[in-house]
Amino acid sequence: MGKGMSNEKKNKGRDPEVRSNDSRISRLVEKFLAMVETDYMRCVVIPVLEAEGYKKIDFHHGQSEIGKDLIFFKDQPFSKKSLSVAVVKSEKLTKASSNNLGFPVIVVQLDQAASNEVVSWDGNKRLPDEVLLILADDPSHDVLTANSGSFQRIGQKGVKVITGSDVAKSLIENRPDIADQILQSNLDVAGYFNSNSTNIPLLHALHTNETVDIKTIFTDLDSAVGAITMSQALSFRASGVNDVEIEASAWGDASRSLIALESCLGPVLKTPLPDVEMRYAEINKIAQSKENIDLWQSIEKVVLELRQWSVHIRSEVDGRISAITSQQNSHVHVIGASLEKRGEVLDILMDLKKRVVEVGRDAEFALSKADVEKNLGALSDSVKNLAKEMSSAKNEILKINKDKKLDIDGVDKAVNEVVIFADIEFKNARKFASRVDSEKVRSKKYVPEKNYEISVDDKSLNKKLLECVDSLVRRFGSPEVEQSADYARSVLLDAKRYLDAINAIVSDKNLACILRKSNEVDEGRSRLGACILGLLDSGLDVLLTGNAGSGKSTTLEMFARRRFENRKKDEEVIFIPLAKVIAPSVDSPSHDELSHFFGEVARVFKASQPGITAQYVRERVNGARRVILVLDGVDEAFSLVTWLSTVIDVLRSQKGDQIQVVASSRFPVSQMEVRGFINIQLLPFSAQQVKKFVRDFLKEDEALAEDVIKHLEANKNMFAVAKTPLMSTILCVLAKNGVTLPSTMNALYKERFELLWGAYDAKKQVSRVKSRKVCLEDVSKKIAYYLHGKHIRSASRLDLENYVVESLERKYNPAVVAVAFHELERPCNVLLEEAGEGDIGFGHLSFQEYLVSEELYTNRQSEIVNHLADPWWRNTLVLIAMRTEDVGNIIEDRIVQTGMIGDASETLRAMIEVSGPRQRQILEELLKHHSDLDALDGIDDVNYVYEEDFSFDGERRRRAR
Repeated sequence: MGKGMSNEKKNKGRDPEVRSNDSRISRLVEKFLAMVETDYMRCVVIPVLEAEGYKKIDFHHGQSEIGKDLIFFKDQPFSKKSLSVAVVKSEKLTKASSNNLGFPVIVVQLDQAASNEVVSWDGNKRLPDEVLLILADDPSHDVLTANSGSFQRIGQKGVKVITGSDVAKSLIENRPDIADQILQSNLDVAGYFNSNSTNIPLLHALHTNETVDIKTIFTDLDSAVGAITMSQALSFRASGVNDVEIEASAWGDASRSLIALESCLGPVLKTPLPDVEMRYAEINKIAQSKENIDLWQSIEKVVLELRQWSVHIRSEVDGRISAITSQQNSHVHVIGASLEKRGEVLDILMDLKKRVVEVGRDAEFALSKADVEKNLGALSDSVKNLAKEMSSAKNEILKINKDKKLDIDGVDKAVNEVVIFADIEFKNARKFASRVDSEKVRSKKYVPEKNYEISVDDKSLNKKLLECVDSLVRRFGSPEVEQSADYARSVLLDAKRYLDAINAIVSDKNLACILRKSNEVDEGRSRLGACILGLLDSGLDVLLTGNAGSGKSTTLEMFARRRFENRKKDEEVIFIPLAKVIAPSVDSPSHDELSHFFGEVARVFKASQPGITAQYVRERVNGARRVILVLDGVDEAFSLVTWLSTVIDVLRSQKGDQIQVVASSRFPVSQMEVRGFINIQLLPFSAQQVKKFVRDFLKEDEALAEDVIKHLEANKNMFAVAKTPLMSTILCVLAKNGVTLPSTMNALYKERFELLWGAYDAKKQVSRVKSRKVCLEDVSKKIAYYLHGKHIRSASRLDLENYVVESLERKYNPAVVAVAFHELERPCNVLLEEAGEGDIGFGHLSFQEYLVSEELYTNRQSEIVNHLADPWWRNTLVLIAMRTEDVGNIIEDRIVQTGMIGDASETLRAMIEVSGPRQRQILEELLKHHSDLDALDGIDDVNYVYEEDFSFDGERRRRAR
């Protein structure tokens, strides 16, 4: 073809690059060709046909389609309807007859579509009146006429060809929203949140349909790096232990731990680490030589055989003693010389046994690599003494046999066998002694590894620990965390470095002694509080953790919004709620993890932005210089973690350090920890943050907001309850609905547990909890009662599960209880693991007390009086008093049972204080009356004191505070 040929003729409408700057129609066709067929049908073709007056009957894409992809009908004049089927192709057609995109093959498919009956609008089968071939491309005339005879034949059957340009033109005219979305230049995170705000499910769970814009109520929580682990790390101080000996075999790990500590704090050893290693390097090099190792293995072989022989000898001696004793006992009439003979022989055997035990002990010592020659000498002497003992035993027993002959069957035989045994083992002992002496001579050349000795400057260590902690606390609290991403990054990395260093020391059995946890750490040095959005802006990979309702989703939404609004031209921000993500199909091994991820991103975004395709997402990610990926709710999609980890690895390999992943979970995720994610835990609201949240939430009714704040200030304990966004939201919703705000925790606790037992998940459309709510509640109360009855706040999973299964066996099948028990920990987050202990409890003693109060009030009211004298139960009984009018009866029951108020007075006073105003005065007078009677009897109020608490198995437990 000549050089002067136009682009239009050269392109024939098919080269995307040639027409890339053409009209919106041309650019839409280009986008159509990038879509997978199902996306093209769902997001483009169906809306276009509906806009053109077609009404969908069926989507029939797949192997059983028999020629058609879509079935429609269309209203005609005189109340008639026509039936149409559509065959849809989203890729370029070819002339070839050897693949599915060849027009000759498509002709066959069109013929099938025209010749096969389909189910019409009335449910009856009939042939279609019209067949549409809907393309994404604008194929050339050559392609469409490649099989002209066939094409004419299907044309006679009513086939109409709709090109990509036809579809694009209709889309622009009838559905400009979809056309605009397909042609957009970014993934609109803000647009997604406008339709899918993360706080809507929570508000629905609280039985309110009111929508509240997160941006208007968001209060930036503080956060802590490393969760509880960092809080513990901040409390470590120098123990005062200066000199530490480290086994040579453990030096590698220990030296790495010391390097980590000194790289974080600076030098803390009196002798520098390289000098310590040099001091022991030469001797340990010899110790690790092949010749030295071979020598030790030779020594070890002899000693181990000797030890095994000593075990055999001891067993034989015990057998001889048993044989003589049992034979003598069977002849109870034997007296005089016979008894004397037996006793002398048994004495000889007992002395022999002692000597054998000494050999075994000395063999044990010889296996230690220190003082090898000395230990082998002692072992040689021990074996020679045993040989002498064997020879002496044989001679003495022979003499006894000669002087005191017995005529009792069995006894003489057993004694004679001892003589034979002693003679044989005497010879063996001599042989072992000779072998040990030989190894003793060789052992002079053995060089044992020398244990390393380090000396810690504890004053310097303590000073540097305090300086580092104070620096971290100060830097975390700096406003620069929010103002500078580089500053936030350096603070986070230094905090992680400190955490890693402390963990390395305390987890090393040789080095743990140089640090101790201080019980006198002031609050300012025990908490790293910082602006969470500032930390997330650091650019580091972060796993945000916190309990249910602590604000994880809200925080990630605000972070994603802010990053999207402030993004640079070559950045992409993607937010994905993982609860909505579908796992990859195991039946599609060829469908790689990243492709599935792009498809899921597209599917999630389509809810608010129809037209987003997997290919479009891939292009945006591949074309972006930097990608911020925000994954909300790893705990809500834990089965996806392996797949997500692979996706993160692949994206990292493509983007290097130009990708940031921020995820959330109720609990740490090991797969993310090993990939270097920094775990940041959301800290509770401070009192000022609670007030700010309430004022923002209730900003349309300022008077109501101030009433709520006044109520909080009048009931200081309520600040502790409202310390998370969830609990503060519950409080505000109760106020907006005219509910009298409680002066105790009961009402808020009830709402909290209702949410955790399934209401929150139900409204969030997450099907994680399988157990019935009533079963979860019953199991929770039984666990709480069990723990409280033992004065503990946590116990092992096995003990708790066994207890609840047994306690509820008359009400539930054991398997049902077991499932509920495990769901209370995950996904419900009602039960939490105690940091560093492995036991589980309710995370806060007040939650346990609330559940116990429910159990007592509902099922065990008769037991209430039994706990009045125990201050451990006081808060529980106070919670009961808030909801009962029977406090007076409880006082009377106390008098009936014990005859006095005694040491129950403090608890009863606390219960009276929360009673209704009308009851309070009467109850106070009743209590005073009985207390006066106690005084007349000489009984004073006493403080109830408990000794150390022990668990049911006798193990000492930490007392709850």
